[in-house]
Amino acid sequence: MKVTATVTARCGGCSWASPALTAAMLVLEVDGHYAQHQPLTRGEGPRITSVLLGRFAAGPHRLSIRLDRGWTPKAVHGVAIPDVRIATTTEDDPDFRALAYAPVLHPRPNELGRFTDVPLVMWYETDATARGTRIRYSVIFSNEDGGTLPTGCSRPGAA
Repeated sequence: MKVTATVTARCGGCSWASPALTAAMLVLEVDGHYAQHQPLTRGEGPRITSVLLGRFAAGPHRLSIRLDRGWTPKAVHGVAIPDVRIATTTEDDPDFRALAYAPVLHPRPNELGRFTDVPLVMWYETDATARGTRIRYSVIFSNEDGGTLPTGCSRPGAA
């Protein structure tokens, strides 16, 4: 089964408008093992974020979430996680294949610790093809470093 956590969190003092207050960085661990980092980037909140934790065998598991002070600006305060909900997706669920093949996002090595792009939303679409079903994943990043614009967008003043 695939396991997803829906995390409701507050980030006192967080503001992407200021490089000194960009976000709080959370560390998620399952059964005492690192799972991922999750940035809280959308202001004070509360905000709800769904994160894919991975594939786990049936049975009890423990999710722990803590603030990573090394990656959270010192001016950020008041981080709270009032609610976490866990959902499972089994192999007979229509969403299982899309979750099973979901990409893992890694930051570019030269961007770690900088006020730069973060993933804002990710989704998938399916298309029927002659060979079966194609799954297409899309991610929208915040684009602080002026990288590639989303399809159909143009820079102001561009011809």
